[in-house]
Amino acid sequence: MRTLESERRKQGYSLRGLQAASGVNKTTINQIERGRFLPSEYQLAKLASALRWEGELSGLLGDVS
Repeated sequence: MRTLESERRKQGYSLRGLQAASGVNKTTINQIERGRFLPSEYQLAKLASALRWEGELSGLLGDVS
């Protein structure tokens, strides 16, 4: 899940900042980044929109195997 964290940090977002921009709870974002929670497509789309992510939604998750 490091890709989401890397993209968040690259764009200068704190967890709280990305929560404000995306509407996804900061605890949920942290759990996604740590690989402890698999987001719904809706949550992932909200995060991708806030980060202006242009790739596949699953690309934000990195390697989930």
